[in-house]
Amino acid sequence: MAEPLSVQKPEETRKRLLWSAIMISVTVWVIFFAPAVIFCAVVLFYILMGLNEYTTLVQQKSLSVKRGIMLLLGLAAPWAVHTGCEPAFIIAALVLFFLSNARKENLSQSFAGAAAGMLGIIWIAWLFSYVIKLRYADFGGARWVFYGIATVKIGDAAAYFIGKKLGSRPFIPHISPKKTWEGAWGQLLTTLAVSCLSRLYLPASFPDLLILGLVLGVMAQVGDCVESIVKRNLEAKDSGAIPGLGGFLDILDSILFTFPLIYIYLS
Repeated sequence: MAEPLSVQKPEETRKRLLWSAIMISVTVWVIFFAPAVIFCAVVLFYILMGLNEYTTLVQQKSLSVKRGIMLLLGLAAPWAVHTGCEPAFIIAALVLFFLSNARKENLSQSFAGAAAGMLGIIWIAWLFSYVIKLRYADFGGARWVFYGIATVKIGDAAAYFIGKKLGSRPFIPHISPKKTWEGAWGQLLTTLAVSCLSRLYLPASFPDLLILGLVLGVMAQVGDCVESIVKRNLEAKDSGAIPGLGGFLDILDSILFTFPLIYIYLS
């Protein structure tokens, strides 16, 4: 979600729209038409790319987080979530992070490295793994995955363009100075509207979609603020270099908290 107070260059907006159109087209095909193995592979790709960006940012702050361990745990996270083995997965992650810094010369980094590593695994790998669990749950399916992405991302787009045109009041400026209250309200109301309109293709009641829309609208903004806090602490502007969009973390931030909540609500 982005609601700049200052007007961005037209070419930046064009890049954002072009890459958004490409990613939307690919996402729709993967959700509705791709075989299960491709769907799972795409989810894993996003998890691994997000963890890779996060590890790069963390290592730039001299925190001892091993990229190989992060990517290995990222590969295992969807399996752990889908099979209900989260406790064993969390224990294994903690052991790996602490043991990776158990040597005498690295011991001073053991706590900070383990904490930073666990944050990345839970925040990115564990939360986003619920996309697969929702897709193949008896009460879930492709339409619910599409709903989760479309509702949040259309809200994000509304936040960007409303904030760009009307934004004047900063929204939590010490976390993200370019976001505005106008963009935040535009995002929330748009998310609610899109959620309610989803009754056209979802087997859900209007009250359920109203509640889900409110939850998703709020948590999408929480997810965006969490990423802003992480980047501010790690002194980074963007997590990657996708034209007009930043990085994979910038794409994932607003949906990371929403899929587990959709799954929990439906179950």
